[in-house]
Amino acid sequence: YNSISNLSGNYSPGLVIFFSKFGYDSFIKEFKKMGVPVVCIVSEKESLDYIDYPLLGDSANINTILFYCHFIEEFLKQEKLYETGN
Repeated sequence: YNSISNLSGNYSPGLVIFFSKFGYDSFIKEFKKMGVPVVCIVSEKESLDYIDYPLLGDSANINTILFYCHFIEEFLKQEKLYETGN
């Protein structure tokens, strides 16, 4: 918990996205302790513990990762347009 909270100083992210749960359980738990919502690609066999917003898919498949990257990128572009009024 201290390692992530020290990296961020007084700033806490509004959301974190993991493209795989494998090997990142300790990070996911630390962000949850900080109260940061967690988004993660999970397969049907993986536990949803500590995941607030699961994205279903095979995180070992590059097409799944590219699909979600594109989806997130387009969402952020739209949010930026909305915020700037363009």
